[in-house]
Amino acid sequence: MSKLQLNYLSVQDIIFINLQVTKKVCTYKFDALEDASYYQYGYGKSTDLFQQAARFYEGFAKSGAFTEGNAATAFVGLVAFLEFNGRSFKGKDTDSKAKLDALSTDLVAARDELETLTLRDHDHHEASARSCIESVLKRYPKTIAAYLAAENSVVA
Repeated sequence: MSKLQLNYLSVQDIIFINLQVTKKVCTYKFDALEDASYYQYGYGKSTDLFQQAARFYEGFAKSGAFTEGNAATAFVGLVAFLEFNGRSFKGKDTDSKAKLDALSTDLVAARDELETLTLRDHDHHEASARSCIESVLKRYPKTIAAYLAAENSVVA
């Protein structure tokens, strides 16, 4: 993956994701949202898709950028980011949250674990960010609901 030029989700893409997962307009702290979206980028050449994806997933979920739905937004963002860069997440709708919850907290290990959870996907090579996001939303409704339920149980 070292010679790859990556595609990134914009702040507007992430706002769209949050709207879709929560089904409402949530307020957000723009500076925190912008900072959290930058977790997609790496240091230096920024070409290690899996390390950057792992960093985004963990960092965005903890960011608290939105008033609701941060972990669900991180999940959809992670899988869409991977697909936008030609990788398909292998998790099923019934076990994806558990697989990602099991990722190591060590970024190098998480990078390797995340790579094993994906396949090369030539169908998404020329896809738009929006089509990748919509594909993830369609394929993972139970996973998204599980993230939202977990967040609501922590808040309650």
